Amino acid sequence: MPTISCIQFTGQNIASVRAEFHNCGAPKRVEDTAYVNFRLENGAPGILWVTQAAPGQYCGLRIRVWGDMGGLDWDQEKPEVLRYVPLGEQSRFSSAAMESCPRRKA
Repeated sequence: MPTISCIQFTGQNIASVRAEFHNCGAPKRVEDTAYVNFRLENGAPGILWVTQAAPGQYCGLRIRVWGDMGGLDWDQEKPEVLRYVPLGEQSRFSSAAMESCPRRKA
């Protein structure tokens, strides 16, 4: 599953998962929305929302990660841009932003 691969870029595996499925609007034979809560091995929580029923959204993918050092935001509709927000600092936009992100020692 590609989404799980994206989550694992944190260096953590997923320890537990809970999911709910839902139909938005009129009843359908197949659910069009999923809400997934997960917890990484280090205890960090995560949320994944997947839907085919969000008005104005056209099958885009957006990944946001926040932690005690700041946050990252990436949007498939603008794949060349990575937004990096160090805690207490201005946002930085760059396709090379990953290289300037601080990394924790394992």
